[in-house]
Amino acid sequence: MYFYVENKTITKQMRNLSSKLLTELRDKLNSEVGINTQIRIVGSGSHNLVTRNGDENPDVDYNLLITSSPNYDGRRVKETVRKTFNEVLEENGLKDCQDSKAVLTVTGIPLSNADIKSFSMDLGIVRENDETKKMMRLVHFKTGFIQTDQYSWEEIPDSDSVKAKEEAIKKEGCWAEVRDRYLKLKNMYLRNADYDHPSYIVYVEAVNQIYYGPER
Repeated sequence: MYFYVENKTITKQMRNLSSKLLTELRDKLNSEVGINTQIRIVGSGSHNLVTRNGDENPDVDYNLLITSSPNYDGRRVKETVRKTFNEVLEENGLKDCQDSKAVLTVTGIPLSNADIKSFSMDLGIVRENDETKKMMRLVHFKTGFIQTDQYSWEEIPDSDSVKAKEEAIKKEGCWAEVRDRYLKLKNMYLRNADYDHPSYIVYVEAVNQIYYGPER
């Protein structure tokens, strides 16, 4: 079962180490392959909603927002980011990232903490839909054969104006409800063995449920 990591020293160190790796990735993508990106800590991590599943290591979630690229072919973008990220990880003494359906996962990032030795980081690749202004995530549909795998930019429902919704919720003094809903949703998907809901998707869902209310 998921619960929150309340130790702010640990969560701050997680953010600092992740930021270092992702800044190196951003700069390398820009200088070597011409892909321009922005690093976005996912809403859950930026609002001290870092979670831990039982005794497992905690994880923090980021999005790599692509602002411009020579092309947006899903396979090419995912493979370019993955290979470049692995170069950064190797330079920092870490293992290659794991390529899952919707994120790249880095495990075993060491922490200088007696209780929690290391953490994981999930990196989603996203871009904004020029027309709807909603976020689209890059999804890798695996078939068991690399040659036939499919890649698609999938629009995230209700992902527009998330920041404005956050501010409206806070103004109404209802942020604790987002915290509760986010954790409940994470545990619901865990019980259902539903692994198609990365933390960013769950966070957007929680914000929208509180913002629109029970009539939604």
